[in-house]
Amino acid sequence: MFFASNSIPTPEIVWWALIPVIVFSVSGVLLLTVSSLLKKEVSWLAPGVSLTAGIFVLLSSIPMWNRIQNDGPISFLNNSVGTDGSTIFLTSLIAIALISTSILARPYLSREG
Repeated sequence: MFFASNSIPTPEIVWWALIPVIVFSVSGVLLLTVSSLLKKEVSWLAPGVSLTAGIFVLLSSIPMWNRIQNDGPISFLNNSVGTDGSTIFLTSLIAIALISTSILARPYLSREG
């Protein structure tokens, strides 16, 4: 009885729906960590990491959009997180804003320092 295998109920985690949040979070923490550890400022680090994260999130939103349009909205983690078309649209809009800001701010930041 001591070694009986009782399964522990765990919530369903839909990892593909969490990819944009994970990428935005990891890229921000990575950028802060690396830039704080460098002695000399690297001018391309922040735009490069931001641009890479934005492009990755934007490209990962395309299959998510197709899946949600075919299967309908989903909720997971015991109905605490929901993903539907508007969520993916706003995530893509944030990624586009991040990409365009990274591209447009680079000349200004290098000029003004």
